[in-house]
Amino acid sequence: NRGDDCIALNLPCSTRVCGTQFMYESLLQSKPNLSFAQFNSTFTNEKCLSEEQWQQIGEFEAIARPLVILSKKVQTDRAGSLAETLMHVEVARYMYTKASPSFYVVDLSTPTAWSPKTKYDDLVKRKVKFTELSFEGQCLVKRFAKELEQYFPAKNRPRLELIAMALHPVMANVILSAMARRNPA
Repeated sequence: NRGDDCIALNLPCSTRVCGTQFMYESLLQSKPNLSFAQFNSTFTNEKCLSEEQWQQIGEFEAIARPLVILSKKVQTDRAGSLAETLMHVEVARYMYTKASPSFYVVDLSTPTAWSPKTKYDDLVKRKVKFTELSFEGQCLVKRFAKELEQYFPAKNRPRLELIAMALHPVMANVILSAMARRNPA
């Protein structure tokens, strides 16, 4: 066995929400190297990612990023975190439900020389509108918007804001100011 039928990617932090995101980032960082290995190997095509699949990984990574940021920001137990959680939930909700959502997708058409020092943030990205995403990407955006609404329903927001304001006076001021700007007298 030469190993070409047993190569696998580990899912880092598989018990954490961000594990899949880290795997996507790792794949995208390593694409030039993996493509070179694929081109110069005896792998059969069924064991290799097609260009369409690479593009889909790029889209999924970009689409999931707002939820990953939300997950990282709210995993805390410090004072005032409930108020911050509400703010981050609303930012994530906005990313998926605004009139014309767009995402920064890794530009896989830009040739990049692979280096072990390459970081995800160094990869070239391009802004992709919702209407330019693949069908699967559009479905994922809709699914994330639906999940956010299910876990943080609009009907509960005013009550949660009151709780957050009671627990965090500074955030109460920020929320009241924002509400005043939204609803001028």
